[in-house]
Amino acid sequence: KAEDLLCQMLTGNGDDVPATTPNLVTYNTFLDACHKAQDLNKALEAKELLLQNGITPDARTYTTLIATVARKNDNRYGAKDPTLAFSLLREMHDKHVRPNGKTYCALIDVCGRCKRSDLAINGLLIMLRQKQKEEAELKSGTQQLEEQQYSLSNEVGAWTAAIDACGKAGRIETALKLFNSMANFGVEPNTITCGCLTDCSLRNGKVSDTLDVLQYMEYQGIAPSEFMYTSLMTSAGKLVELENKKMWQYERRLREQKTKATTTIDEQDMKRANSTEIGLTTNYGEDKAIKVYTELMKSLMRGTPRRTTAHVGSSSKEVPQKHTTKWISKGDEEESTTLLFKVFLIYQEMTAAGAKPDIACYNALLRACARAGDINRAQDVMDQIRSNDLDPNDRSWREMIRTAGKARRSDVAESIWESALDYRGSNDEHKQPVRWKPSVESFGALVSAYIRHAASFDPQKDKLQRLRMYEKVVSMYEDILEGNEKMGADLIDGNKLHENKRTMLLVLRAVVLLENAFYSTGDLEKQALMRDTGKSIVSLECLYEGFMSRDRATQKALKIASSW
Repeated sequence: KAEDLLCQMLTGNGDDVPATTPNLVTYNTFLDACHKAQDLNKALEAKELLLQNGITPDARTYTTLIATVARKNDNRYGAKDPTLAFSLLREMHDKHVRPNGKTYCALIDVCGRCKRSDLAINGLLIMLRQKQKEEAELKSGTQQLEEQQYSLSNEVGAWTAAIDACGKAGRIETALKLFNSMANFGVEPNTITCGCLTDCSLRNGKVSDTLDVLQYMEYQGIAPSEFMYTSLMTSAGKLVELENKKMWQYERRLREQKTKATTTIDEQDMKRANSTEIGLTTNYGEDKAIKVYTELMKSLMRGTPRRTTAHVGSSSKEVPQKHTTKWISKGDEEESTTLLFKVFLIYQEMTAAGAKPDIACYNALLRACARAGDINRAQDVMDQIRSNDLDPNDRSWREMIRTAGKARRSDVAESIWESALDYRGSNDEHKQPVRWKPSVESFGALVSAYIRHAASFDPQKDKLQRLRMYEKVVSMYEDILEGNEKMGADLIDGNKLHENKRTMLLVLRAVVLLENAFYSTGDLEKQALMRDTGKSIVSLECLYEGFMSRDRATQKALKIASSW
């Protein structure tokens, strides 16, 4: 149909369009149709027709032509040979048409379809040489260049195509090296880049590399696409089946060895039958499917993006684990509900596949509950932890407290805190009793719960309830400094607390609000105590740069306390 319309434009012999001289936009549109129809021959004929009519092709023309190569499994269409694609690239240079990132992406994609990862790398190198040349020309022409590295438009697509080509060819190490090199050339991986690498890594049994990429995504705030989400779920499910099969084979071999060992009287032989000396092992590698599921959950709950030079893969595994959680605002309630649904869907798929969740997996579920403020679901997760003879750790209790804080229920947060202090471990008699030692971060979650709950009260009608929340914050802070046993305050390190900027800012807000309340009631003694406390907090080293806080309430508290 597109070809017929073009013929009518050229000849005027048609009922749909009058005789019209096609321009570059017309030919590029027709080339798009040829690309979608995977008809390379028609596309090349259109290019010749374009040149015959004296029209100069542009980057889009050549990019579409290159992208049409090897679309069909037929040698006439370059199915197994990317030579034509490189010829078109050389023609671009001869006609002084500048290739862009999309052009190189199309070129490298052709190499991938032809299973020529070596030529894909070559295409990437050609792009980098062009980029280097243009950058040098730019520097010499202006004598200065912005601090940000020069890059071609849509350059990330070319890198992604190269990684995908290497991954599909089984060259996982090369794909990882390309991924880790992107930052050196001023290019940042996106969701598609990460998806290509995780997909080929899992397909080739590189679970550890997949986990590294997922951790990188979580730290950089890159959310998985729907395709990546589905692909990882499918691959992880297959991995569970493989692990369960290996476990079954191992248990069968172990039973056989034990049966064989009982034919002798030597007790040492019995011990050997239960050890790894006979070549058996209960460890099939530290990277299991459960970790893939857990990291996928974490990557869905993306944190605040940060710039980092961290790499993934065997070359470097220094992806930072600590980052600042980005709490969802009131306008994102629907997003947080969707997030919670996805995370629990992963959990259901995981358990249906036969994987046994560990504490890290349950903590990811609790974190999703905290983002949504779903107390009931969080309590269900905690019940499952205990029923599976697992012991909650500090992160488990902290996410429970954050859930209550998100729901503005400081009373529930207090109850969780006390339950954590009373907890002594699961019912497994073989385990040592466990006592929770609250961290500074957990105390910060409790303080945040008080502050959030206080903000839910009406400033005029519920003034006393608001002040009671702030008093609890200051009282517990003082108990920590004095080493009092009340609510486990003696278990929290006061020095580490004074190094935690976020928590100390929350405490300072409570102090400033209490000082103002005591001033209003004329209680000058308590007002003076609050001022002394506020001055000591403001002088902390961790707050030297705290005046740049985005939170207006915090900025106001800092300004008032500094004036004291």
